[in-house]
Amino acid sequence: MRVLRDVKRLSFHRSQDENTPLRRGRRQRLTDRKQRLIIRTLYKLRRTEGNFTARRIMKEVNISETDVSLRTVRRFINSKGFWYLQARKKGLLTDNDRKNRVAFAIKMRQEHGPEYWTDEVEFYLDGVSFAYKINPLDQARAPSGRIYRKKSEGLNQYCTAKGSKVGTGGKVAKFLVAISYDAGVVLCKEYEHMTGQYFASFIDANFDQMFQKSNKATRLFLQDNDPCQNSRVAKSAWERANAELVAIPSKSPELNPAENLFKAVREDLRTEAQEKQIERETFAEFKERVRDKILSFPVPKINNLIESMDKRLRLIIERKGQRLTY
Repeated sequence: MRVLRDVKRLSFHRSQDENTPLRRGRRQRLTDRKQRLIIRTLYKLRRTEGNFTARRIMKEVNISETDVSLRTVRRFINSKGFWYLQARKKGLLTDNDRKNRVAFAIKMRQEHGPEYWTDEVEFYLDGVSFAYKINPLDQARAPSGRIYRKKSEGLNQYCTAKGSKVGTGGKVAKFLVAISYDAGVVLCKEYEHMTGQYFASFIDANFDQMFQKSNKATRLFLQDNDPCQNSRVAKSAWERANAELVAIPSKSPELNPAENLFKAVREDLRTEAQEKQIERETFAEFKERVRDKILSFPVPKINNLIESMDKRLRLIIERKGQRLTY
């Protein structure tokens, strides 16, 4: 009898509107509008923040986890072809790159001892960008190096690992930083746009003071192969400052210890955001926090980074020019 009643009930509802399909199963947790907002927000956060979690999307769309589970949102995102995949890193080294790196390492180890990097190179200079996030705590919880993207979007804009420069867009805090053995951070200067002319004026205004803080007598400095920093006008400027560049091979960031400082500062910023539960900060507050972290970086740790230069050269030779972890 119960089966007969159910058949009659279904027949009655279907007779009300023959064109309306009969709905069965559970109620849909995500409305069509919410689904559209999720995908729209995913693209928006990729442009402005780069790294973010599904929970961050839910917060932006105003979806409560008491109404819709995190697992449901993740499954919906996956159903649309977006997966939390590893962001693409820089390209592989060519054979010529590896040969140049090995040749440089052999030459420097033959001509100079370990004390060259601690006693003769006055400072190590590099530029760095830190991507600003409105919610540092949410960003700190996000797994680094991953992004919601389709499998075919690995090289698309906003999908690369180098978020602060070519990937995420949004605001970035840019600094020129120089470190020296036994002197620590000898310069931390904010800048907006790097050009050859700007870097030349930077040299004229700061190099003498940086050499004084480094307190060595060689006037040697090391930097990477940024075209602006090695332009003709920049070379003229460091010649006016009686400075001499220690030129490292291209695609060799591990041969500039300043890169290790930047990595450590990023980790410190993530840790601080979690420990202090920083859920919101202005761009000015973020820049000040970055500057404080750089300037307060311990001198003994900087000394350890610079002392490892000879070991880095040895490892490059042993690994036939392949990249090192740094």
